[in-house]
Amino acid sequence: MSFRLSAPASVFLGLGWLVLGASLAYAQQVAALPTDPGAWVNGGPITAEMLKGKAAYLYFYEEGCPRCREKWPSLVAMAKKYEDKPIVFIAVNSGNQRDDVMSYVREVNLPWPTIVDTTRKFEQDSGVNEISLQNIYQARIITPDGKLSMGSAQDPEGSAERALSGAKWNIDPTGIPAPLVPVWRALEFGLSSASTGAMLKAGLNSKDATVKAGAEKLNSIVQERVAAELKTAKELYGAGEKWKSYKMVDALTVQYVGVDLPEGVTKAKTALAADEEVKKQLQAHKELDLLKKRAKTATPAAMRGLIFKLKELAEKHAGTEAAAEATQLLANAPQN
Repeated sequence: MSFRLSAPASVFLGLGWLVLGASLAYAQQVAALPTDPGAWVNGGPITAEMLKGKAAYLYFYEEGCPRCREKWPSLVAMAKKYEDKPIVFIAVNSGNQRDDVMSYVREVNLPWPTIVDTTRKFEQDSGVNEISLQNIYQARIITPDGKLSMGSAQDPEGSAERALSGAKWNIDPTGIPAPLVPVWRALEFGLSSASTGAMLKAGLNSKDATVKAGAEKLNSIVQERVAAELKTAKELYGAGEKWKSYKMVDALTVQYVGVDLPEGVTKAKTALAADEEVKKQLQAHKELDLLKKRAKTATPAAMRGLIFKLKELAEKHAGTEAAAEATQLLANAPQN
């Protein structure tokens, strides 16, 4: 099963990014993973700060390719060999919507954090030629110094070993009991999920003194991180960056889902969501997401109507993040 979009839909979704810009970005050799929680499935966002001093292996794949589907069991098994190493394996799906990517990862039982690269910007910024049935998979690695370089899709273990040179953990795993190792690793790479939160809560309530102590150590790290992020969000708000502030607070609720967060996080999100500037941004994103969903199954005639709606959105919500994205998509839309 393939989620490949029709040609008009692909244009609408901004798949025609300039190759020159991508080449320049890749030439800088600095990895820049998506920071939007909506651009990730199975965890994330994994930030540059989380990866600092550690490694990553990025696997760009073609979801409509049977050979790619057949490779997942061996790739997942290979990655398990590195569970005690400071490296994270990330899948990158290009050109599709998040719901479709979620369906795919469930079908192939893919546990890796997966980047939803709808516009293919990350693909091109990484110097990867468009993934397709003619170019079914590519790989990149991120080294401990944060640099992005070539990896091998045919030899993932060799690439992983090269990426690991000089890598180390940020959180000392000494004394972390076995039941909490998944929580510790999740905190290292920002892969918190509802199950991670449940494991942490269970550890905090454990009658086993060792497990309880380990859980308290990890929970203190979580609370320190959240407090620091919340402080930054407040500073952004004070500087007039209300939308950035909202996104940062919202990211906390996604990244640490299932974890008992300070009451201030919920209060801050509620207050920010009521701000007029933030409400405009949220409404614009809601309308843009709806147009994207409609584009997936639109006929050529309907696509022309959607492009007109896209122009209306860019004008109606001028100054918003969604309007900027709409303008970028329009630049790639048919001119006739």
